[in-house]
Amino acid sequence: MSSTASALLAFLVVLSLAALTAGLALAIRRLALLQQATRIQAEVVSDWCFVRYGRRMRYYRVAVPLSTGQLVQLRSGFALSAARPAVGERVMVLLLERAGRPPKARLGSAVELWVEPALLLALGGLGLALCLGI
Repeated sequence: MSSTASALLAFLVVLSLAALTAGLALAIRRLALLQQATRIQAEVVSDWCFVRYGRRMRYYRVAVPLSTGQLVQLRSGFALSAARPAVGERVMVLLLERAGRPPKARLGSAVELWVEPALLLALGGLGLALCLGI
């Protein structure tokens, strides 16, 4: 194997390990959020529809009331073509409010919680398996 091929293989192994590590860290953070956060129902206040590659896609915004009385909005992280909540409908939100720290909130759907960690873990695992010839 030439030195260029060896360097490329080493780079891909490091990149795969980084994706695996990031995916694992993100999954652990999501599990911690699930354990610590309060589950609340929040109202969908707006949406944005568009067509991409012939499919109708949609982002939506949710109004989340904080314990201080303040109202903040979350935007869905993924454009969904299925399971679209309508404006005015209530969806689950994970809310974590801690003294002296800004609140954390995340939409509680499986897609919003687990697509990013699963994608990073899958890419890292597949890359590592290909690089190591498994």
